[in-house]
Amino acid sequence: MAGRFPPGSDVEAAVQEAVARAWLRPPGDIRSLVAWVRTVASNLLRSELRRRGAETRALRRLAPDVAVAELMDPVLERSAVVEALDGLPEGQRRAVVLHYLEDRSVEDVATRLGVTTGTVKRQLYRARAGLAAAVPAPGRTSHSKQGGRRVKSWRLAGSHPNDYEHGIAHGQAHEGRRVVFVRCVVGEPSGFGTLMQMCDADDYLGKRVRFSGSVRSTDVSGWAGLWFRVDGPSGKMLAFDNMQERPIKGTSGWQRHDVVLDVASEASALAYGVLLSGAGEVTVADFRIDVVGNDVSSTDRVTRVPRPENLDFSQD
Repeated sequence: MAGRFPPGSDVEAAVQEAVARAWLRPPGDIRSLVAWVRTVASNLLRSELRRRGAETRALRRLAPDVAVAELMDPVLERSAVVEALDGLPEGQRRAVVLHYLEDRSVEDVATRLGVTTGTVKRQLYRARAGLAAAVPAPGRTSHSKQGGRRVKSWRLAGSHPNDYEHGIAHGQAHEGRRVVFVRCVVGEPSGFGTLMQMCDADDYLGKRVRFSGSVRSTDVSGWAGLWFRVDGPSGKMLAFDNMQERPIKGTSGWQRHDVVLDVASEASALAYGVLLSGAGEVTVADFRIDVVGNDVSSTDRVTRVPRPENLDFSQD
């Protein structure tokens, strides 16, 4: 066997599986055990190579910026791409599996999921964006899982996500709720990291929505804040606020913060989370998304300014 196959755990596993299957065959059914094991092991390896080839082609379409060599790396495949897929919302994950891994058309996916083709296209677009943010670039190692257990349905993104990590703060609680942290893991961070999530806007169309949460900061050298964004067709940003005008800095105790936006009737998605720019750490708890009345002021930075400005058009 060693002369026909390259050494490695896959070959050893295939041979062990073949031997195990041989023991299950009826007595006298196998004339030559060596030849039988060689044939079965070869078939198992070919099946595994076909499976990996299909996955690699699918991952190449999903994350084109990741080197093919890294996509073939089983460590990356299991620890980054597969976990990134698992972190997608259910609708996006099902669309990805059907379209990319099972190679079904958008129309077929829409029929199977009972949605429109437009919905499938939006789900695939958001899934690709999420995977691009979650899968580390070639030659870089993600720190997002070093500090604790990965947070289901949330992912680490931002301009420099590899400079940060996130996880569940074990042994901590705030008003009976689980606490999650985002912290800088390098001496001189280059940008910001954010723990984020996206969802469909369908349930909130035409409504004023508040994203809120409890936040505590520790030695934040730059600034931190909750952020909330409303996306429209083709990813156009319709409304946005990230608390940059009222930032969280330094060290502070638990405080409740909120961001309020109007969700336009043409909106397609909501994105929200907590960001950290610079060194330090923020811990968060009890995120909520609520529909509020017009008596609650919007904090939108896209459609409003805090005070009249550039009335003579002289500013660039």
